[in-house]
Amino acid sequence: MAGSPELSPRGAVIAGLFCIALGVFPILGALGVIDLRMTPGTPVWVGVAAGVVFVLGGLVIVNSYAIGPKAISDADGLSAAGPYRAFAQILLTTMICVTLAAIAGWVAFGPGEREFSTGGSLPFYSSRGKSSGWGGRAVFGAGAIFAAVMAVAVAVAGFRRAKR
Repeated sequence: MAGSPELSPRGAVIAGLFCIALGVFPILGALGVIDLRMTPGTPVWVGVAAGVVFVLGGLVIVNSYAIGPKAISDADGLSAAGPYRAFAQILLTTMICVTLAAIAGWVAFGPGEREFSTGGSLPFYSSRGKSSGWGGRAVFGAGAIFAAVMAVAVAVAGFRRAKR
């Protein structure tokens, strides 16, 4: 965006480490190292994957703004980043999409019962309720498919731009 301030390298490291730290908690909780209770029936990998998304996001922030002479904030930055840094950026962002697709896919297609709540809010009106398991699974299934398509799109477009 023209005129928007860039994140400083120092700010990128702080923001990236903050995201990484946020991701460590669900990972440690899923592995049973710290006491964070997951919903019964949730596989360990889902909790680990949820934390990994934050860790990868932190690494993307650091790679985007704290490494190298120019920020990777757009396609021009990606093509100017150099092959290793561009590859890391494409790989990290693709991994985020794949991990989100895996989590949503488990919610949508995994075994066991699911309960979903619904809600909406407008000025002076609010609504809450429960939705059927199939309605929620359909929404998460669509999200899983979207995230998987996005992973392919990120990888293909990223490698095309990085080649320039």
